[in-house]
Amino acid sequence: MNGEKDTVMQNIRKNKGISLRLRITLLVSLLLLLLNGVLVGYSVHSGGQYFTQATMALKVEMSAIKPSAEGTEAQTIQRWQEVPLEMQAVSTEPAAVAISTLQEANSSFRQEILLAFLFVDVVGILLTYFVAGRALRPLTKLSAKMAQMDENNWNCAMTEPDTHDEIGQVSESFRHLMERLQDSFQAQKHFAANAAHELKTPLAVMKSAIQVLHLEEKPSAEEYEETLELCLETTEQLSQMVEELLVISNPKEEAKEEISLKKMTEEIFQKYAGLIQEKDLVVWQQVQQDTWYTHPVLMRFLLENLLSNAVKYIRQGGSIRLMEEIKENQLHLEVADTGIGISPEHLPHIFTCFYRADPSRNKEIAGNGLGLSIVKTAVEKMQGEITVESEEGKGTCFHQYFNVTLPA
Repeated sequence: MNGEKDTVMQNIRKNKGISLRLRITLLVSLLLLLLNGVLVGYSVHSGGQYFTQATMALKVEMSAIKPSAEGTEAQTIQRWQEVPLEMQAVSTEPAAVAISTLQEANSSFRQEILLAFLFVDVVGILLTYFVAGRALRPLTKLSAKMAQMDENNWNCAMTEPDTHDEIGQVSESFRHLMERLQDSFQAQKHFAANAAHELKTPLAVMKSAIQVLHLEEKPSAEEYEETLELCLETTEQLSQMVEELLVISNPKEEAKEEISLKKMTEEIFQKYAGLIQEKDLVVWQQVQQDTWYTHPVLMRFLLENLLSNAVKYIRQGGSIRLMEEIKENQLHLEVADTGIGISPEHLPHIFTCFYRADPSRNKEIAGNGLGLSIVKTAVEKMQGEITVESEEGKGTCFHQYFNVTLPA
């Protein structure tokens, strides 16, 4: 199992590609670059306009005090003479220096904007990578816990989530899922162990009978007949148990067919006629609608298990009652007996596979603990409900409710 687990983990590492943390960082970095690019472009454009306007203003001012090369010489001299003497003393070089300074400032402004842009991008990318790692840390822990899990180690994922955000919700949902899976896995292991035990017991009986016969030097015909009869009974018991296990495990739903409730119950009671006569039981039925469409195999399993339990666990001279009532295609089927009843502490568990209430008291009664589990499974597959009422020492009553189709 560990080798399979290591292989799976190696395949995951091999095919994992770019991590979610890196993808988030790349996406945020791309958005940051686009946004900063727009801001830098706008800043450079606006700053360039301001520097251009300032430069043009200086040039206009210089043209007002500088002799122009345009026009006639007399006009130039006249305009120059109109300028105050203190302004004439001003050389044109300072204005040229001012224009050059503005141009250098514009160039420096662009460089600083670009450097600031690069700095913000680098810091933003690093912060995004760090924050994404912090945000995804619970998910990383959850992934590590999942990788540690196997059929012998379920508890590693049973811790409470560290956060209450979306990742915390995923972790909590995963924890509940693992709890349900663990319960289901344990139930399957328990079911498999019990099934193996129940199947092994009849086989052991049959094997012992054959070995005893084999040890006899000259077995008589009666001994052969007794051993053969025991083997046939054991085979029938095994066959019935396998059919019951298939009903429990088979998820398929059979087609509906028309059945006769009276005919089906008469066949079942005929099967236990000897025990009914031996215990002097009273059996009576109250059937409102004899025929309707339902799942015949499931219905037979349901009735046979309920009625056989009633016959087995009932007292001498007791009674079994079967009542059927249909209202608007809703069937209410009631099976009651005056048997030994079920104690309150055992009542919640009677539908569990291989569960037998007080097996020490009932060890003389043959059974494998599958009967009522079969009943519940059959009712659920027919999309119905089942309830039970029981009082120890007085008897038990089962109520089944499900939809049926009446014949036209």
